[in-house]
Amino acid sequence: MRFKHFLALKEELNDKQKEEVSKWPRDPKAIAATDHYFDKGNDDIITPLGGTQDKSEIHKKVEAHLGKQISIEDYKANKTTDKYNREVNIGKQLKNNQKLLQDFNNDNTKQLNNSEGLSTHTTRSAHGVAGQTSSGQSWEDQSCKNFETGSNRQYLKPEVKHGTVVTYLKDHTGKELARATLQPHHNNEGHVAYALNSYYGTPHADFKDHIDQLAKELSGPHKGGNLTYKIHPDVYNDMSHSNMLHPGISETGLKNIQSKHPNDLSIQRLIFNHPNVTSDMLHDGIKSNNEDIAVLATGSSRLTRGHIDTALKHESASVREAAVENTVATPTHLHTALKDDSRYVRNTAMMHPKINERHISAVLNDKTNSNNPFIRQQAMRHKSATEDHINQGLADPDHNVRLSAIRNRNATPDNITNALNIKSDGQGDNDDYIKRIHLAAINHPNANKTHFEMAFNHPDEEVRSDARRSLNYLSYKS
Repeated sequence: MRFKHFLALKEELNDKQKEEVSKWPRDPKAIAATDHYFDKGNDDIITPLGGTQDKSEIHKKVEAHLGKQISIEDYKANKTTDKYNREVNIGKQLKNNQKLLQDFNNDNTKQLNNSEGLSTHTTRSAHGVAGQTSSGQSWEDQSCKNFETGSNRQYLKPEVKHGTVVTYLKDHTGKELARATLQPHHNNEGHVAYALNSYYGTPHADFKDHIDQLAKELSGPHKGGNLTYKIHPDVYNDMSHSNMLHPGISETGLKNIQSKHPNDLSIQRLIFNHPNVTSDMLHDGIKSNNEDIAVLATGSSRLTRGHIDTALKHESASVREAAVENTVATPTHLHTALKDDSRYVRNTAMMHPKINERHISAVLNDKTNSNNPFIRQQAMRHKSATEDHINQGLADPDHNVRLSAIRNRNATPDNITNALNIKSDGQGDNDDYIKRIHLAAINHPNANKTHFEMAFNHPDEEVRSDARRSLNYLSYKS
């Protein structure tokens, strides 16, 4: 069921911003290109999220393994019943199948505790497009298109003008859980097609299916000319994918194109990211002896966890590196990659957004990384670094690792004290690094009166000056 009406966003632009945006121009031709979807004169569609009662592939595998049906609600609550009809923990029932247990623990369909009442709000309105990263959204600090502070907010005006479409996933209260931006592309005859170009918020398989279907409906049937479409030059290209194949191309059509352009890497990339690419096509690409093809396949936005498993076993470090760059990679995959023979794979894994406290501990305690200061620096910069991690970093023989450690926002007063107690060995270069570490300690947000007083007798005047200034400011505030 689909309802068409004007709708205010839950997290939206303020009145002043709305007034500004309402004056932005909109290209009539760009708007007309999606009239078949929105209807002429309407800019917003809200629908119940289709498929919210469908079970994930992992859910189905768990049911097959346990030999019973498990409701979505029980699956999310990690509970089922045993042969005596007693309530038991699903995870414990899977302990004899560690691979399935890992998949179950990492199944992102469990992240939304309540799937009831989920809806999508798709908009081409000026307010909706300009407010795609407005204040109050969970991704406002991650996206570069925040209306007030984003480094690429200058693209919002042309996106409103040229027909960008934004779709939001909302819960039953109207709170926005995820956002996807679809950008207009044109072929050699000027026909328009749409493709996903950024995704922020909670991963949700059904919402991603909605996005694929939305791209097909916005694009409509291929009307002639080339099947390859180029992104509009004035909108922001978040995924750095300049070209796309029309989303209506079938699996058979993709295979025909692939067979005709076996060595054209640009075409292969478009195929691997197409909504109708099959799991087998991706597996074949990942296993390819052509390293370039394997890397492209591993970089696909269509991969599953099984594809990442395959890629991490590839003989090419470049393919394994691509695997841990993919957002589908799980914490378990990252744990594997952090033990990889290639330092480049380990370094890439350390920069993945799913890195956690356990990964940092593993990196700092792995002697393999003793000659790899870069990965230790990344560990010290991470938001999950603990007080103990930071102390390990402060004791590191590499000056840059120690400096990264004390610059971490999680540094505690005890960490700062330990940083200030690092002594110079009297060597010129060493003195400069120690000074930088001490300056970072004194200027850390968690530095206190005790730390400022510790620095009063520092041999360097800049450190003493910063300490006096900070103490004077502290006295002024109190």
